[in-house]
Amino acid sequence: MKVIWCLFLLLGLFSCSKDKVVEESFKAISYDKRDSAFLDLYTSENKFWGNYQVFYFDKKKDTGRVDGEIFGDTLKGTYRFISRDNSKMLEPIIFKRAGTGIQLGKGDKYIYFGIPFYKENTIKYGDSLFQFVRIPKKT
Repeated sequence: MKVIWCLFLLLGLFSCSKDKVVEESFKAISYDKRDSAFLDLYTSENKFWGNYQVFYFDKKKDTGRVDGEIFGDTLKGTYRFISRDNSKMLEPIIFKRAGTGIQLGKGDKYIYFGIPFYKENTIKYGDSLFQFVRIPKKT
């Protein structure tokens, strides 16, 4: 019986189609030109993940990983990072594709089962800290 289950498991693993992964890099400078951010983003059909760093005017930074799900032109997920005061943090993160760039969203937060989210009707993109532009790939 174990052999049959192993065969089904192997058959299932080999028959799964691989999603195409797209790699993109973005940068942003805050409106007051004091802070900047870099985002290395990987996307598949409905998931995203990557590295995200925010550099502040006081020479400190937040650095960590983003991951989540894609809904149309919206990327909703979490940002796990070490903050500029050296604390481990978990925050909601939301991006919206705009042309060839990405806008960082902001909104009112709530926590559900220990996971942070933004309240849907409070999310704004246009006046957020960062409006990302794509960085061309190095060849």
